[in-house]
Amino acid sequence: MLKKYWILLIGAAAFQGAALAQNNEAQLKAYEGEMGVFTQHHEHVTLEFEKDELVAHSNVVREILLLSDNAAGFFNTGSVYHSYFHTLENMEGASLVPSDKGFTRYKATKVRTKPSRSESVFYDDVKESEVFFTHLKKGAKTLLTYSMSYRDIHMLPKFYFQNYLPILDASFSVTFPKGLELEGLLQGADVDWIKKTVTENKKTTTITWHATNVPKAKVFSDAPRFGYYAPHLVIFIKNYTKPKSNSPVAVFNNVSDLNRYVYRFVENVNKEDDKHIADKVKELTHGLNTEDSKAAAIYTWVQNNIKYVAFEDSLGGFVPREASEVYRRRFGDCKDMAGLLRAMCSAAGMDARYVWIGTRDLPYSYNLTPVPSVFNHMICAVKVNGKWEFLDGTDGSIPYGVIPYGIQGKEALIGHTADAYEVVKMPENNSSLSTEVDSSFIKINEYAVLGNLSIHLSGYNAWHIKRLLKYKNEKEREDAFNAITSRATNKYAQKKFDFKLTEDPQKEVLITANFEVPDYVRKAGKDLYVNLNLHRSMADSRIDMVQRNAPVENDFKEIKKQVVVLDIPQGYKVSYIPDDVHKKVVGLGSYSIRYQSNDKTVTVSKELVIDALYIQPAQFKDFNQMVAGLQNAYKESVVLTAD
Repeated sequence: MLKKYWILLIGAAAFQGAALAQNNEAQLKAYEGEMGVFTQHHEHVTLEFEKDELVAHSNVVREILLLSDNAAGFFNTGSVYHSYFHTLENMEGASLVPSDKGFTRYKATKVRTKPSRSESVFYDDVKESEVFFTHLKKGAKTLLTYSMSYRDIHMLPKFYFQNYLPILDASFSVTFPKGLELEGLLQGADVDWIKKTVTENKKTTTITWHATNVPKAKVFSDAPRFGYYAPHLVIFIKNYTKPKSNSPVAVFNNVSDLNRYVYRFVENVNKEDDKHIADKVKELTHGLNTEDSKAAAIYTWVQNNIKYVAFEDSLGGFVPREASEVYRRRFGDCKDMAGLLRAMCSAAGMDARYVWIGTRDLPYSYNLTPVPSVFNHMICAVKVNGKWEFLDGTDGSIPYGVIPYGIQGKEALIGHTADAYEVVKMPENNSSLSTEVDSSFIKINEYAVLGNLSIHLSGYNAWHIKRLLKYKNEKEREDAFNAITSRATNKYAQKKFDFKLTEDPQKEVLITANFEVPDYVRKAGKDLYVNLNLHRSMADSRIDMVQRNAPVENDFKEIKKQVVVLDIPQGYKVSYIPDDVHKKVVGLGSYSIRYQSNDKTVTVSKELVIDALYIQPAQFKDFNQMVAGLQNAYKESVVLTAD
């Protein structure tokens, strides 16, 4: 069957290529301004029994029409990513160059395979294979076809219906034997335009999801990862029955099946206690009488002494290395750190477990999609005073007891045994955890303002600075702090700066600087106009409600407090101060701006509360109203009049 569908897809590509040759000019005109367009993107997965074992293969056809003269430089290679679990079997490429008789075909040059940098800290080794297209020009096409074999039927491919180019024709289909129950879930925003059809014969069922004239994907720098809003398909097998058998084999019917699948990767790890680990734990916990203090000491030691290195190799992408090896080498990936934390907490007499979790990069729910791709991270859970504390050894700056912001609000699977587990939801930390208190003290020097400032950071803001400083030299630090302290206008000039990391467990940061902002004060007759909104946070945050369907993502909830104190120049008095303003929107946040004055100073105090990790499209209108209110408030100036 694999060969049959491969021939059909190649044949379809050739037939459609010939047909589209007649419409090249129309397509060039229809997509004017684009560099290229996918004329077809098709993938077909075949599930079938070979020697009584269920196996999976896929065949893919991708064809791109070049629409501009400089497109050849961007589309002269075609890439396929594969790994231990997804084996590349056939890969061919060709350039289809327009000629008097349609298209002339030029076979792509030899495939090159190289390691690929993976963003994952959990999955397997990834390689990238490339073909190189020649003779390209405007109106030419690149055709890439390949087949993939899936080593494990638990990890079937996803399919994205949108891409970095428009797509004329996109389809994903899967053929599977009768007696197999398959789930196919469309994820992302606005998926109604993807049509599903089902065809059957005596032995197999084929499901096809198809879309035409798909616009290119919109990418937003402040949005969550692509999977949150890009239409894509997740398929998985729920269960199947082998030929000549009446007993169904469970694959992924529910979370219990998922736990059973992943737990097998850890059940035989760290079976033996390690004397060196036991001695270190005894040293770390000496004199400590509470579970909380013991867990904190172990966590802090791992943070400070085990270097995080993300490396994956076949099943090593799922199986933690022995804790004794990680302890001896002093490095490991997330699974290794979780295993070491578990072993050390266990050596201290505490109940510790492996925890599988998906970071905020992944949008999936365990109940809806109980498949391994809902995970891309592993941490440790330790029972302290009857409740779970979660330890993420990969984050070297987050103190004990705090959830790293990358896993806030996410589901976590705590594995007890192959048949026992818990699913818990990570808390979202309150905005009060992370504060930025920014104070400026300024005076007027002709048309300039001179000042000094202090910025006090706590929570995620402070821990980010700690990570920032770790790998920067003195000049890079100065540039980084200049970006943090900058205010008022682009003429801001930092004269000197200093910073202090306190020894407080919360690792608070204090930044101080002296600065000057030329040409900031406006003068009209006897009046001086000074806008005390040196910071205009969120002023440029308005969301396009027409063009955008993706949420806005914030790294964490936080509170920004900003105070500016202006010394009133001798011979002047305050003739106007703006009215106080405030607004609160439940589920989003709030702002307040308050002015005060006396004979010597004018003070503006602002507080902005960001109270949402995600701003959903349904909240865009309310958020934009908040921004509009701030924009109006930021236009206000204090007026000083000469006596």
